Amino acid sequence: MFFQALPDIIHYGYGLLFLATAIEGPIITAIAGFLITLGYFNFLLVFLISVLGDVIPDLLYFSIGKIAKAKFLEEHGHWVGLTKARMEVFDHVFEKHKIKAIIILKIAPFIPGPGFIAAGTSKLSYRTFTIISVLVTLPKNLAFLLVGYLMGTSYQTFFQYYKIVGLLILALFFIGFYYAFKKVSEEIAEKLQES
Repeated sequence: MFFQALPDIIHYGYGLLFLATAIEGPIITAIAGFLITLGYFNFLLVFLISVLGDVIPDLLYFSIGKIAKAKFLEEHGHWVGLTKARMEVFDHVFEKHKIKAIIILKIAPFIPGPGFIAAGTSKLSYRTFTIISVLVTLPKNLAFLLVGYLMGTSYQTFFQYYKIVGLLILALFFIGFYYAFKKVSEEIAEKLQES
């Protein structure tokens, strides 16, 4: 699927990259790192776009929580995975562990949207939320970008001699790296939730 979309990614460039990172940031950031080594993108622009593509949706979810407020979410939050029980857990966590909670939400797959909506209902300010979100996003996105970049340089030096096999190995690596990241993120999130 990625290789079919590659011409569009290259043609529409940074705009499409922003949209893709807003939807599924980590793996897209790694793929963009790979494409940097092929000369399609600029490292600093990709890093900036990946950070913006990661933080802006977080702020949108947070804003939904600020606007919707707790009462509306208690009645209708189940549509986005925010049951009354989950709202109570989020309220307690954000009251006592604001920074830890945002870190968990940023690294745990599938729960950031509803979690950031719930964070918006808390007393957490936009400024604090944004600072923590950016500080967590910077090293995470840099790591994914560097993984992709290193895979690109490896491809340039080794895999170019084994065209299709190299591409298959590369695709398997990206898929494996992505699922390993999700697995580790889930385990970290579970351990942090228990503490």
